[in-house]
Amino acid sequence: MAYWAFGSCLFPVVSFCRTCSNPYFRRTLSPGVSTLPRSWSVSVTDNPSRNSRLACYSVMGAPNDSVCSCLREKLRRILHWGPIIALFNIFFIASVSLRTLLRISPPSHSIMGFVQFLVIATLLYMILYSYFCAIFVGPGYVPLSWEPSDPQARKHLQFCRICNGYKPPRAHHCRTCGRCIMKMDHHCPWINACCGHLNHGYFLHFIHWAPIGCTFCAIMLASAVYHDWKSLPYVLLRRSSSQFLGALTNLLLNVFAFGLAVGVSLAVGTLAVYQLFALRKNQTAIESWIVAKANHWRSETGEKPFVYPYDLGSWNNLSQVLSLSGCAVGDGIHWPLRDGCGEYDLTVEQIRQKEMKQLIRREYLVHRSYNGRYCPCCQFGCSIALNTPYPDEPRLRVKVGDTVAVTRWSKHWMYGELQGIKPSVSNGLHSDTPSGPRGWFPRACATKLQSTQGSKYNYNRPKQD
Repeated sequence: MAYWAFGSCLFPVVSFCRTCSNPYFRRTLSPGVSTLPRSWSVSVTDNPSRNSRLACYSVMGAPNDSVCSCLREKLRRILHWGPIIALFNIFFIASVSLRTLLRISPPSHSIMGFVQFLVIATLLYMILYSYFCAIFVGPGYVPLSWEPSDPQARKHLQFCRICNGYKPPRAHHCRTCGRCIMKMDHHCPWINACCGHLNHGYFLHFIHWAPIGCTFCAIMLASAVYHDWKSLPYVLLRRSSSQFLGALTNLLLNVFAFGLAVGVSLAVGTLAVYQLFALRKNQTAIESWIVAKANHWRSETGEKPFVYPYDLGSWNNLSQVLSLSGCAVGDGIHWPLRDGCGEYDLTVEQIRQKEMKQLIRREYLVHRSYNGRYCPCCQFGCSIALNTPYPDEPRLRVKVGDTVAVTRWSKHWMYGELQGIKPSVSNGLHSDTPSGPRGWFPRACATKLQSTQGSKYNYNRPKQD
């Protein structure tokens, strides 16, 4: 029976590996290879209404770079603290739950035990399959040096200096991945990749299956903890040290696994609810911030609110990402639009906000060095260290004499870019990728150098710590 339980834990992994070795699966993950029918490849200029789910992993007739095509790429992406911790939690909760089930209600002796075993094995398979797909498929990279087919559209798009190409609508550059991501939502350390166009559906499947599986295991483990706690006095009466140690070990394992399952259910479940609310509006986390800034400065100038061009209604918005298979819908370049909106409305708004940011920025002269550490207790004290801004954003290492162009302020920190770099708008190319380092640094490091003429718009409000 122990081998049966162990095999149920390995079954999803073995099944996924066998699926990856299947030629058909390889074609669906990386179309554009020699075995792919020519009709499956999709050009970036194709109409999205005629796309295929299988074609969404191909851009310009070539396989997308974010899809792991060999074992080395898969190991490089999975051997990271995020996936390692996530997989440990999954396997630990599942193995302790199966161990407890075999001890209390063996599947071979109880119909209820068999049903519980089947439910755990099924949930484990769904969790691991969607998780590995989210990791190995990747978010979908914009091809390097990408340009729109229509030269007139270039003036409506932002240019990425790092990728040396234009960014399609809804694409953003990820400083961690080092590439422009199609419909980037956020960079997730738990999958060691961005959540983007190609893997968003798999990611949503994972963050919904994980709380369901952990909740089921938590209920079963809570019953086991109650059973073990009640039986502990009877074990003591037998005066058998080996039985007492075994019962105590079972109790401690169940308590720890129960706490872990409850924590994962609450944390991942909260993320799932947040993602569903965002999905109803068809907005990524980055796009929500862009729309909020657009409406803020429009309210100050008395203009009409910004109309988000990709809001197609709740049901249509959900169908853009959610599907039974988890495969992406569309080519990641062109997107369905609501009536009365243009294809580049959002990108034009982004360019306008970038230009306005240049008007409100202030130059500061550094008079105290900062080494770029995330917790500068020894250098600046506990007050500044405890009020550190967003941990997923970079820190800017500065030295005495540097000049920093600051665009965001908080009580103890400022966000800026080292001066002596090219402007964000040059030669007609609108770029949001700096040619110099940028990040957060303590306000105590610098003083305002000069008062540049600011904009009357205050769309970029100072962020609170």
